[in-house]
Amino acid sequence: MSYPWIPDGWNPDHYLKETVGLEIGLPGLGLVVLLVVITLIGALTAGFLGRMVLNIGERILARMPVIRSVYSAIKQILETVLQQQSKAFRQAVLVEYPRRGIWAIGFITGPTEGEVQNLTLQEVVNVFLPTTPNPTSGFLLFVPRKDVVFLDMSVEEAVKMVISGGIVTPPDRRPAAEQDVALVSADTYESVDLMREKEARKAPFIQSVD
Repeated sequence: MSYPWIPDGWNPDHYLKETVGLEIGLPGLGLVVLLVVITLIGALTAGFLGRMVLNIGERILARMPVIRSVYSAIKQILETVLQQQSKAFRQAVLVEYPRRGIWAIGFITGPTEGEVQNLTLQEVVNVFLPTTPNPTSGFLLFVPRKDVVFLDMSVEEAVKMVISGGIVTPPDRRPAAEQDVALVSADTYESVDLMREKEARKAPFIQSVD
């Protein structure tokens, strides 16, 4: 004796025949409806349980002092900066900070416009200078374009390098001929700073008299 996949009361053919008076008689229709219903229930359950497990995991991570800040930063980056549609960080660059001869990784967020650019003689760009290990905080710098060193590494690779504090370093994918050519030198700027310091010491001190 064989049993139907779906009880007669739930069978679409039986339901349509009793309520509408329409009999389709399509073989396997009940099985198809059963699979669709099970799939929908599974998707709803997985979504609910998935959100619940994710919320519990985030609460546990929020109580861990060190992991809390790192996880929060990575989550914000994934939700904002590293989305495929996001153009927040356009290119990774090197800028001199906090003094000449010391370089930091920054991200160009766009060309400087408005009052800031109008007050500046050179063409400047907006550079976001992130902090480590939380790159969602940092400083906004307006740097002359000629003083910016553009990097070939991707924005994602630069962000990973900042978060890891330099532990995760992407390889140099430039041609070998370009790798042997240095673009910046701290010694040059150090000599210039020393020369300016000596000139400042030689300059006489003038005190204004009211």
